[in-house]
Amino acid sequence: MNITLTDPKNKTIFTEIFHQLCTISDHITLDVSQERIFIQGMDQTHSCLFEIILNADWFEHYDVDEPTVISLSSAFLYRILNTREDSQNIEITYNNTDELCINLTSEKNTSIIDKYFELPLINIVYEPLTIPEKDYQVEFTFNSKHFASLIDQLAIFDELLKIICNEEHIYLESSGSEGKMRAELSIDDVDEYALEEMGQDLVCMFSLKQIKDMCAFHKITDNVTINLHNEKPIELEYNIKSLENKDLVSVQLYLSPKISEDY
Repeated sequence: MNITLTDPKNKTIFTEIFHQLCTISDHITLDVSQERIFIQGMDQTHSCLFEIILNADWFEHYDVDEPTVISLSSAFLYRILNTREDSQNIEITYNNTDELCINLTSEKNTSIIDKYFELPLINIVYEPLTIPEKDYQVEFTFNSKHFASLIDQLAIFDELLKIICNEEHIYLESSGSEGKMRAELSIDDVDEYALEEMGQDLVCMFSLKQIKDMCAFHKITDNVTINLHNEKPIELEYNIKSLENKDLVSVQLYLSPKISEDY
C-alpha cells in the first residue's frame, strides 16, 4: 500500500479528520481497498457512531494491491500528521508488517527537514456495522461553521440540546440554572429544508457535548446536512464532491437521542 497527498487543501483536510476522530475514539481501524479507505467506529459510550469514506480519486497517488485492515492509535496518528510543515507532502505505506510508515517530505530543496515515522499497529476485533436505510422526518443543510458556532453558544447554559422543527422554523434550545438560549432559524436561513408531514412539531434531545464534538468537523467543508427523526439518531453529514458531483470524502456521524428518563 502506498498513498500520497500533495494538494495543500487535501493535506489539511486529511489531518483535520484525524484530529477530530481522536476526540471521539482512542483507536481507529482503516479498512483499505482498491477503491477507498473506510473508517467506522464508536465512542466509549457507544452512543456516537462515525463512518468516513476517503475515495481513491481524492488522493494524488493511490496504490493498493490487496484489501487491508489495520488498527492504530488515533491520537498518535494525529500527532504525527500535526508535525507536518505546509510544504511537506504526506506519504503512507504499509507492507504487511507491524507498523504503518508515514513520511512527511518536501519535493523542493528547502530548509524543511524530512521526517519518517513508524506507527505500531494494534490488535482490535473489527466488525463493521451495517447502518439501516435512511428514513428521516427532517433534513436541512446549513453553513457548517455557523452551526458549530451556535452549538458552542448553546453549550454555555446546559448539557442538553433540544431541536424543534416545524414547517416554518428550526429552534435550537438549551437551558439551565444560569439561563436559557433559544436560536431561531427560519427556512430562509438554511440552504435546503425537507420536512415530512407529521401533524405536529418534531422534538428531539441530544447531548450538547457530543454534538459539539461532531460539529468540529466543520473545518473540512463549508456545509453540513442534518438529518432528524424523533425515534432515531441524529445524523450530521459532511461531503466533499468532485466537479462531476461524485463523493470524494464523506463524513457521517450519528448520535443517539436522549430519552425522557435521561433528563
